[in-house]
Amino acid sequence: MKGGKAAWGYTLDEPQQGAVALRLTLADGTGWCASAPSKASGNPPSTAKNDKVDKFQAQKKAPPPAACPAVPGGSPSGAFLNAE
Repeated sequence: MKGGKAAWGYTLDEPQQGAVALRLTLADGTGWCASAPSKASGNPPSTAKNDKVDKFQAQKKAPPPAACPAVPGGSPSGAFLNAE
């Protein structure tokens, strides 16, 4: 998933997101969840370059979460979306 600019539903104005998650629920109740932690790079590995104000780059091919992440309100940074 990629997003940004005026149509994007939340900000990246926190010092770090840690992870970004998405919950998609269709009208029939079918749903999917995804969650990805920030990408680590460098030596020693660090997420600082990829997780900062106005930038979040996720770890590629992150495994699906065992359970759907909390909906907005449960995330102090607002990094979790509920796209219904």
